[in-house]
Amino acid sequence: MDVSPWMRATIRVFPPRSAAAMASGSSARPHSPRTGTTSAPQRSAISISRRPKRPHSPTTTRSPGSTKEVMAASSPARPVPGTGNARAFAVSKAKRVSAITSFMMPVNSGSNWPSSGVAMARSTRGSAMVGPGPSKMRGEGRRSPSESAAMGETLLRSSPMRKPLGQPTRGKTAPNRLRKTDTFLAVAFPAFVRHLPGLYVDLGFGAYPVTPRETLHRLRRLNPRLAVLGVEIDPVRVAEAQPFAAPGLAFRHGGFDLPLARGERVSVIRAFNVLRQYDEAAVAGALVALGAALTEDGLLLEGTSDPHGRLLAFNLFRKAGALVSAGVVLAPRVGADFTPRALRAVLPKAFIHHAEPAGAIDRFFAAWEAAWQRARGRAFPPRQRFVAAALGLAEREGYSLDRREILLKRGFLWLGQNWPARDRDAVQHRVRDSP
Repeated sequence: MDVSPWMRATIRVFPPRSAAAMASGSSARPHSPRTGTTSAPQRSAISISRRPKRPHSPTTTRSPGSTKEVMAASSPARPVPGTGNARAFAVSKAKRVSAITSFMMPVNSGSNWPSSGVAMARSTRGSAMVGPGPSKMRGEGRRSPSESAAMGETLLRSSPMRKPLGQPTRGKTAPNRLRKTDTFLAVAFPAFVRHLPGLYVDLGFGAYPVTPRETLHRLRRLNPRLAVLGVEIDPVRVAEAQPFAAPGLAFRHGGFDLPLARGERVSVIRAFNVLRQYDEAAVAGALVALGAALTEDGLLLEGTSDPHGRLLAFNLFRKAGALVSAGVVLAPRVGADFTPRALRAVLPKAFIHHAEPAGAIDRFFAAWEAAWQRARGRAFPPRQRFVAAALGLAEREGYSLDRREILLKRGFLWLGQNWPARDRDAVQHRVRDSP
């Protein structure tokens, strides 16, 4: 029997006809131990009283007579319920009170009372809670199939609270961290940027709205009517970004299911440093959700950068009915200290877990490193070295890539759709620049 240390509890056994009682620790009367063995109902009238927030104080009560406190015993650091074991406990016409009923719940039943019978007892599960459980509890004991399905929701399925799809990121950002993505669009797709039919969405702009503001400033040189929408799943970050809103620049709370107003269209989505925290299986669902918001011929840039924007790597997708891969772009800040293998650390989620030694990705970086060292031995400055190494990858190693000098001189290695596989028979990789 459990007795809470915060209750004033009294256990009474009516006087016996012939009694023989024994308590552990003493043969005269009980002291501090809380466990005793009796041959119920044969024992004298005894009560054990405990006051809230007071050390255990055994008392004896003789009827008729008064209650006398024998001695004070020290209380444990954390109160725990007292327990007692009895071989028999006769109760005559006693009312059953739910407040002192142990919590046992029959499977597939709404009752809170213990089951009876062998068959029902086998299907009953008890609680490990200290003290009684709720007196009222209705509903199925097991999860229904619909509940199990709800718990196994995929990334694309909304929750009942209609929360945005996705999870908050760490929010780290810095000025110019994603500058090379804006440069890439302006150089690789100038006509497309000049005539964007929809919004430019910066998904997951982070703790500070610096990247969407910079994108608006840069790309408005090509398109004065450009509109940028910053989307962030953390509502606090969205609220803190509102003072920076301006004509053509807005911030909204949302996730992979973009929070678009009626009639709004999206031409470009940049999702940087967002998907690296997800399981690889969830990435495909996120891309489908983003692709659904793009207009036809729209672009999606999904990738990763280092904290200061010196190394970037991203997947490039184009909307052609569905999302279609347009290749992988590796974009370092070309300098004297650059080495191709440094870019392995920022590969997109789809590739980062497949860069095993001697694999296709490892072989690519080994070939690029060799081409880089050959160009370095010819005393080329960093930009010319980057161009020479890229051309060596295409001509000597058989990798498909965009050879336009305007891209290579700015440090953009735009690889083909089949990367990291080689394609010795491939012609120059080009993607048509939409008007």
